Amino acid sequence: MSKLDELVKGYGLNFPGIQTILSAVPTEAEKLRLRAPIPGLGRYAESTRFLEEITSSEAVGLLRFLVAKDYFKALCDTMDCYLEGGKYGNKTVCGEIKCDDWLAILEQIGVSIDDVYRAELMEKFTEHDTAAATDYLKLALGAKFPKFEPMLDGFHFGLTSEDNIGLVFGIVLNKLVFKHFFPELIGLCEFLMAYARTIEKDKPLVLPWLTHEQGAEATTLGKIFMNRVCAIIDLLENFKDRKHTNYLRPFSGKLSSAIGNYTTLYAAYPDIDWRNFAKLFVESQGLTYVEMADQCVPYTIEVSYFATIANILSQVIKLADDFVKMVRTPAQFFVKVKKAGTKGSSIMPNKSNMWNIEGAIRMLREAQDKLFFYCKELPQYPEAGNMGRSYLMRNIGNVFMPIFIGLVRIKKEIGGCAPNQAKIDAFFHEYPGLCGSIIQTVLKRENIAGDAYREIEKIAINPDGTYTNAEQFRQGLDEMCTRLNLPAQLKEELLSYLSPENGIGEADKLAKEKMAEMSTKFLMYKEMARGIYIPG
Repeated sequence: MSKLDELVKGYGLNFPGIQTILSAVPTEAEKLRLRAPIPGLGRYAESTRFLEEITSSEAVGLLRFLVAKDYFKALCDTMDCYLEGGKYGNKTVCGEIKCDDWLAILEQIGVSIDDVYRAELMEKFTEHDTAAATDYLKLALGAKFPKFEPMLDGFHFGLTSEDNIGLVFGIVLNKLVFKHFFPELIGLCEFLMAYARTIEKDKPLVLPWLTHEQGAEATTLGKIFMNRVCAIIDLLENFKDRKHTNYLRPFSGKLSSAIGNYTTLYAAYPDIDWRNFAKLFVESQGLTYVEMADQCVPYTIEVSYFATIANILSQVIKLADDFVKMVRTPAQFFVKVKKAGTKGSSIMPNKSNMWNIEGAIRMLREAQDKLFFYCKELPQYPEAGNMGRSYLMRNIGNVFMPIFIGLVRIKKEIGGCAPNQAKIDAFFHEYPGLCGSIIQTVLKRENIAGDAYREIEKIAINPDGTYTNAEQFRQGLDEMCTRLNLPAQLKEELLSYLSPENGIGEADKLAKEKMAEMSTKFLMYKEMARGIYIPG
């Protein structure tokens, strides 16, 4: 067999063959992916493509049209009621609508990527994006349906751009966090529980666990995973509504004119309750109404949520990093299961690497840094506001992109690993002192003569500082029991803890209890996330 044949053979039975590889041509979509300027849009596009529907210029542009039209409709309804009895009832900005099909007509504009593009063309003249978008709606509606011309000032009437685009990005964040981040995060937690349940189907997987990077005590895989899962679920409590704890609190929005004083609205129609109108409208967009605002909201909810997400990522990073340490040599409590064709290195055939998790950890740390940057920058606008927030919010997809890529990679990597019982057993044999904390505590219970801690220390650590192995530790324990004249029953109890599985009963019980409890909480949070309203 030639070298070429041997090379192909190494790729496994599913390899399509040399000619198929050498004649492969990318599709237009694949060319687009390969030409993407950042890996989040190229190499990792599978995990981020959905963001096109949320944070792309098209998605944001269409949402801006939707909010503007919803405001126009709400204003028309208010003016309808105001016609009779209002102080300026004969001067309603929307005029009186003469046709019954006006809503259907309104739905024909601002609904396609063509409309978004045309609004961007107008921005070349306005040099203001929201002004261009609302002016485009006026032009489109007035040109296609002249009967609407007297009502065109109703679009964006009395508002600042932030009253529109602020609501838009509030909706974007509701989509991003509650409709995508929540399911992805809960999916990771459910995966970890399912993975532990599968491995521990017949009995707990007893593992050595460390403090200060030294053997400490035995634990179980389920307990290791559930420590992180419970911390994550605890942090999700921060998203609950303060008054209605069965609901999640949406991101925020305001509708109070240039600097948050409702000045223009009350100047035009002082006998309309604009504050109540604003509250109803913001909430109709699925957002938390902020009455006391500047040109923009103060971003207290946003900062709280971004900090919480960064905190959650710390838990995920810790879990991923700890798992990598269990796979690495010399411990190798878990191994990456070999698949046909894979290579652990381009030069070192003796190893496999955890690159999915290694990359994921950096991705999540990158996202953390960006989230903390947003926590600092968003609320620190000067005076009543400036355009810094516009860039930050437009770039929000780039902040979350590494999270969605990283979480998928972590699941994939852990799912491709299996326990290595021989190495686990070897560690316990080499470092039997992991039962030392249990034994010395039982000795203290029995009120033995002398210092129980020092007795076990002498057994577990040799005079030269090396740790005793299983045979040495048992011999030392036997000699101590004889020297202290301990009862046979107590000696039997102490010796039983040399088997690590005899010391993890409560850890296993606790992990299983929490798995059942968290499963119920997952269902609750999924339902609450589904309850977040998204207009359109």
